[in-house]
Formats: sequence, C-alpha cells, structure tokens
Amino acid sequence: MVAIATLTDLVLWTAPSFEANFGFWFHVIGHSTVAAFLVECVLRLWSTPVAGPDRSDRHRRWRYALTPVDTIDAAALAPSAVSAGLPQVTG
Repeated sequence: MVAIATLTDLVLWTAPSFEANFGFWFHVIGHSTVAAFLVECVLRLWSTPVAGPDRSDRHRRWRYALTPVDTIDAAALAPSAVSAGLPQVTG
C-alpha cells in the first residue's frame, strides 16, 4: 500500500497543475512514506532471528544488514536520508 501511495505521489507530482495545487501534500506523502519504510527496515533489522547460540545480537544484525535484501533497502533509503538533511532549493 505504501508503494502505491509513493508511486501515485511521484506521478502526480510531475504534473505542473497538480504540483501547484497540492505541492505541500506531495511533500507530506513523500516524507511519510520514507519514514514508514525506514521504520519497517529498522524493525526488520531489530527482529532478525538468532543465527545460533554462539552469536551475539550485534553479530546477527550485522550479518543481516549485509544481505542483498537489506543492502538494497539501504541503497533505496540513502537518497531520501541525504536529501532530508539538505536545504530545499526552489527555482
């Protein structure tokens, strides 16, 4: 459901008439979906199953963070995380 909201947001944002009328809401939806995805990734990392009795929590989470699935998720979140910390340029 979050993916559909994000896709709809991005498609409608490219239309100048929609952006002029609903630009604020497009930003709200965009930031909300990124926040929801970030929470999902953190919870998935936190709830990683135990690899074995000799593994620490930190070790199993680090191993999960390096899996292809979580690496792709981190790469998808990186641009949004960087842009959230930068001032917005309008022109």
